[in-house]
Amino acid sequence: SAYGFLAPGLILFSIFTVFALLFAFEEALARVSRRLAAAARAAARAFKAERIAEARAASFSSPPPNPAVTGRSRRAPREDQVADRAPRTPDRLKRHATTRAATKRAQSRKDSR
Repeated sequence: SAYGFLAPGLILFSIFTVFALLFAFEEALARVSRRLAAAARAAARAFKAERIAEARAASFSSPPPNPAVTGRSRRAPREDQVADRAPRTPDRLKRHATTRAATKRAQSRKDSR
């Protein structure tokens, strides 16, 4: 070999050094990952608490009556009409947004022709 009789020991030493460095790097990376995970969990808990507080503070009452319309009398809706009125749920909002996005994609495809 080009290094003479020292080459096998030198190579063996450098392999052990590399493995030791890799092990130290992995240990440091694991420590950082654990700290990052803990910080992410804490941030998620804080964000969730904030969202819950905002949701509790928000009022889901009907908007105030329009002053231009208050003078007119309105006929009360039938019971089946009131029962059919769907609440504003996250599922319905998502479905509405999905439908709008699909329509916009279809229109975009038509416009690009």
